Amino acid sequence: FAFNLILTKLIIFFIFAKIIYNNMKLMFITGSCRMRDEQNNLMPFVRSQHFINVFTMFGDKLIYPEIYWYEGDVLFPHLEKIIEKEHPDMIIGYSAGGHLGFHLCNKYNLKGLHFNPAIASTSEAPTLQRLPQDYLDIQVNNDQMMIIGERDRKYNGGVDGHLVISYLESKKFNGQILIIPGLEHDVPLQLFK
Repeated sequence: FAFNLILTKLIIFFIFAKIIYNNMKLMFITGSCRMRDEQNNLMPFVRSQHFINVFTMFGDKLIYPEIYWYEGDVLFPHLEKIIEKEHPDMIIGYSAGGHLGFHLCNKYNLKGLHFNPAIASTSEAPTLQRLPQDYLDIQVNNDQMMIIGERDRKYNGGVDGHLVISYLESKKFNGQILIIPGLEHDVPLQLFK
């Protein structure tokens, strides 16, 4: 029952967004993963065809930038350039991508939908891509929705969902927070269908 209620809320969120923004430009920021092989060579970024299909099924344009998490503090400036060029209507972030997405939505006043965003004090993402100085005093944009797994914990490869909520409370976030009972860090693909 709770999972169906959450899916219903997500569908309503997307329908409302579609009414306001027909043919939206969506920017999807994926989570962190190692991008080097055994010889320390940089491997090519691979976009998930599943996410491309899901995020474009209603005729929306998808901006799906290449993300190299372990190459230094380059992602905020990289994504800022893409946002300033492409002007997305919404950012969708997953895990470490939710860390970037949350803060970029705040800076550019964009709608956001973030799944298990890695913004907790125990998350690795803020150490991989430190928040630039000019982001520190930016007001939180409450036009964002956080989807958090009730059982998302760092020891299971997650981001400690309960600490994500504490972080959001410390920032006085008043947007939507949906806690999915029983969900760990990995979001089931059917949630995106």
